Amino acid sequence: MSFCLRGVPLTTTDRASPSAGLVHVLINARAGAASDQEATIAAVEGALRDADVRAEVVLASGEDLVQAAERAVTRARRGEIGAVVVGGGDGSVSAAASALADTAVPLGILPLGTLNHFARDAGIPLGLAEAVAVIKAANVRRVDVGDVNGRTFVNNSSIGVYPKMVLDRDSLRKRRRLAKWPAMVLAVLHALRSLSHRRLRVRAGGGDKIVRTPLIFVGNNQYSRNPFALGRRERLDRGELWLYVVRPVGLTGVFRLAARLALALPRVEDDLIVSKVATATIDAKAGRLLVALDGEVTALETPLRYSIRPKALALLAP
Repeated sequence: MSFCLRGVPLTTTDRASPSAGLVHVLINARAGAASDQEATIAAVEGALRDADVRAEVVLASGEDLVQAAERAVTRARRGEIGAVVVGGGDGSVSAAASALADTAVPLGILPLGTLNHFARDAGIPLGLAEAVAVIKAANVRRVDVGDVNGRTFVNNSSIGVYPKMVLDRDSLRKRRRLAKWPAMVLAVLHALRSLSHRRLRVRAGGGDKIVRTPLIFVGNNQYSRNPFALGRRERLDRGELWLYVVRPVGLTGVFRLAARLALALPRVEDDLIVSKVATATIDAKAGRLLVALDGEVTALETPLRYSIRPKALALLAP
């Protein structure tokens, strides 16, 4: 077996793993839990070696991660590797999924991010050794991915106040050198102080409606409203988009909605429109809108055309 750290081979045993072929591991150098690159690489190599998984490990970040995943898909089609594994958080998984969706190449996950929502929902253990054991088992499940204007997301996409908060958070981290969570708390407070509503046209489920809203949230499958599983999904393969439109609310309404969701109180529909759809089109007078995709913000041309791609992703998962 050979591991590869930035092109430097490390020789271990030659006994083959039951999983098909060589595993190509992409570590996001900027992932929340991978800030100490040398330690992260050493830990990943050690876990792979202990599990006797044939692998090569490389660092990548940003757009390089997408391109590296695309190159890995090409190699997989030539039979050189059997699976692509990404080490990072939800943004890293989303980047790799954009390259692997609609192919037969399996995606494995080493949850090295801050929240790891997709890994949790897929039932992938958060411990490194346990996540490697899932990769070694080579059990493939087909799961859905969402799509907006040709961009892939594995968790959700949002329009309105949330993308602005993410940009504000990142700006605060750079200007004040804050950690991620303190910066996000400040960004939330800034957003609540000047909560704005956007006029959008939503066409979904046979309906066509003009809404004024601070936030539209589009989920790849349904998010639980159970207070003990808030923000989690039970299934990733139902082929459903779930549209959550926050009604026009002030500061009091924001806290009321948060309390109703957190405590499973009745009448959530007073503040939130929820619908299951196959596709959705969201339009605005503006030619471009800020859109968050799995926590990463980009500007996309309107109209935004959302769809679900059922079972498009081959995932190594329990």
